[in-house]
Amino acid sequence: MSKNDFYKRIKIITVLSVIPFFVAIGPISGYFAGKYFISQFHWDNGFLIVFILLGTLASVIETIKTIKLALKMEKEA
Repeated sequence: MSKNDFYKRIKIITVLSVIPFFVAIGPISGYFAGKYFISQFHWDNGFLIVFILLGTLASVIETIKTIKLALKMEKEA
């Protein structure tokens, strides 16, 4: 393995290392956004679940984008 290949692999690993943050941040931000909107607009607490699910969906979408980027980088390597 050449030095250039080594750095490309490190770059791919770095890109993939953000996936756990996406998985954690999405539902957490959905929770806080839901709490904010519920308190501001006096909505039912059932909307909290909707916001958490939207945050989870955003996490899944970003995870898929990141994996596609890593696969593209691997093909270029």
